[in-house]
Amino acid sequence: MDYKRIELDNIKEIAPFFRYAPWRTCDFTIGGLFMWRDFYKMEYCVENDTFFSRLRDANDNYYYNLPLSANIEASLRALMDSAPDADGIIRFCTVPEACLELFSASYNVQSSVKEYNLADYLYLSETMCTLSGRKLSGQRNQIHQFERDHPSWSFAGIDGQNLSSVRDFFLNEYHMAEHASACEKEENEKVLEVLSHYDTYGLRGGVLSLDGHVIGFSIGEILGDTIYIHIEKAAREIKGAYQLLTNQFLKLYCSENVMYVNREEDMGDEGLRKSKNAYHPLRVLKKYTVEIRNR
Repeated sequence: MDYKRIELDNIKEIAPFFRYAPWRTCDFTIGGLFMWRDFYKMEYCVENDTFFSRLRDANDNYYYNLPLSANIEASLRALMDSAPDADGIIRFCTVPEACLELFSASYNVQSSVKEYNLADYLYLSETMCTLSGRKLSGQRNQIHQFERDHPSWSFAGIDGQNLSSVRDFFLNEYHMAEHASACEKEENEKVLEVLSHYDTYGLRGGVLSLDGHVIGFSIGEILGDTIYIHIEKAAREIKGAYQLLTNQFLKLYCSENVMYVNREEDMGDEGLRKSKNAYHPLRVLKKYTVEIRNR
């Protein structure tokens, strides 16, 4: 197979294959794949109506994603037949829990490791929009407090008129963050790329403003029955801004066909983990690194 680096202009070629990924994990979305393509040195090829992709770790070991096609089992066999395996091992990353049986039924699984920091948080969209129930009273209270303190707030979809203001807010509030990790720096660079190539990415966004000034924005995409939130940035010092931003974004884009919300991974960040658990997820979508002995 002839693999090549994933580039931004490959979106139109690759995105149609995501319909073959029914697991609701964020790895098989435009935002999930393209925003991290450089950090993980992602490569792909398309053969026989199948999308094959892989990445490399810091030691230049290849890790494959599940191939995407109308017949994933047959595509997996084709991948196993063609993948280089100098040490006799083929490694797969971000394998959804539902796919573990696919490996164990047909292949010699050497290890299967749960990646706790990469699990996705999945919620019911109706619950996230209404914030009903005692468990979510804290979120409701923070939103009500924000609305009382800041009656001049407004929310709108991101468009050509407010995109530059959103970009300015991000540059001033986040992009020059000191002491950021390599992962955080890459995320910041790709958020800027999304804002600079908004039409190319083709995502959906919303912007929260106060007295005409941007104080937060959110960007995601809808795939099947799930909306994925790829980016959420708000003024940290304004209490309730994040809660209102999340709620308004979902109210804007969740139709009756969008049943679930994926707020993606916490990446091991305790603050993010606490925030995501505070909304009481319907499920935590577990992912695994799987090693197969191929000979």
